[in-house]
Amino acid sequence: MMTDNINPTPNPTLVFEAIAQILGNRYGYDVKLVSIEEAPEQEAAS
Repeated sequence: MMTDNINPTPNPTLVFEAIAQILGNRYGYDVKLVSIEEAPEQEAAS
């Protein structure tokens, strides 16, 4: 993170991605929003 802390209203997308990464690390998942958008068929296949 650079100097985003200065911004009084943080970007919701950045916050969501940060939370997703934290939860992913905690539960052992490789959380990537891009992979969800790129390969939605993966979830259906499994």
